[in-house]
Amino acid sequence: MNEIHEFLTLGFWKMWKIGLAVATAALIRFGPTREQVFMALANSPIGYYVFRYGLKDKTTPHCRTETTTTATGLEIIPVPYGSDNYGYILYDPSTDSAVLLDAADATTFTAKLRSRSSSAKITGILTTHHHWDHSAGNLTLTKGLNPSVPVYGSYIDFPVNGFINYFWHRVNKQVDHLETIRIGNIQVKAILVPCHTRGSLIYLLDMGPEKKNGDGSETARYAAFTGDALFVGGCGRFFEGSSKDMYKLVQTLHSNLPKGTVLFPGHEYSKTNLKFALDYEPGNEALQAAYQDAVAKAESRTANIPSLFANELLYNPYLRIQMSKKNGELWQKVVRKAVSHPSLKGKMEVTLNVSNGIFGGATDLSKDAETEVLGALRKLKDDY
Repeated sequence: MNEIHEFLTLGFWKMWKIGLAVATAALIRFGPTREQVFMALANSPIGYYVFRYGLKDKTTPHCRTETTTTATGLEIIPVPYGSDNYGYILYDPSTDSAVLLDAADATTFTAKLRSRSSSAKITGILTTHHHWDHSAGNLTLTKGLNPSVPVYGSYIDFPVNGFINYFWHRVNKQVDHLETIRIGNIQVKAILVPCHTRGSLIYLLDMGPEKKNGDGSETARYAAFTGDALFVGGCGRFFEGSSKDMYKLVQTLHSNLPKGTVLFPGHEYSKTNLKFALDYEPGNEALQAAYQDAVAKAESRTANIPSLFANELLYNPYLRIQMSKKNGELWQKVVRKAVSHPSLKGKMEVTLNVSNGIFGGATDLSKDAETEVLGALRKLKDDY
């Protein structure tokens, strides 16, 4: 009897393992992609709990950071959390108050603020977009604050009557494109940049009048907190947007960011982004220098932020796709790679025709061509 039981038990486990292997193989072959799983979690409360659970193993900052002090004395304190995220504390010593930006890890943000001032009061929270790695801390933080403390986000990502927003994101101040936000002495402008999400925002901080430093340089007037819209040497995935949205996003940046704007992104992706960019523009000396700097900082676990918008224009490939440079190595290499890419074949007709001079005269298809190449570049990065 025991032998029969043992045989049946072994048979059961063997069949279970075979079934599990078959199910796993089927899931890999026919199941959702990584992006689909991410989007499902990003748009569900389940993602909130998954993100919170993942923070338990990430209590050590992923890099060392430095505080930036503006001309008015405001302190911009980077807060590294998770595997590669950045959030920020805007601390005003004159009022002992702080505005938190993308405070997804409430515990880390609270500890960072208390290390600066044990008595600092949180007077507002800014959220760039709805993904949990940028918004998950809002619920915990607002529980311990006065209910009237404003939590800002776009009206698109955080609808007033949205179920998830009401119970988890807790955004109570929905803002629109180019709307000015004033919290105490802090003034920022919300810039709507749909692509990564439909309601992604960049917050442009007015850091006060420019002034001369001892070395003859000038302090920057503006700082932009770009979330996942723009990184050092790259941009965020087009999860809820398209290459057309990215084209508009680039135009929006040119229209609203002075070249001297200091950029504070939402992730540390510098090394990987710049390495990818080098594959397509190896002759770019500014890019070569930026990559070497990123490698050195990565090895020493030092943050590669902030960046300057003027510098990004020199080496960020998404800001360098222009019809006027269609004969340059970046444009040419992207097109050559794209026409042989399995998912991009047959989708570059306008670019190929424009590049080959088939369309001429008064026909201006530069926008369509730039849009195609931007989309191709992002797809090549996704598969990198």
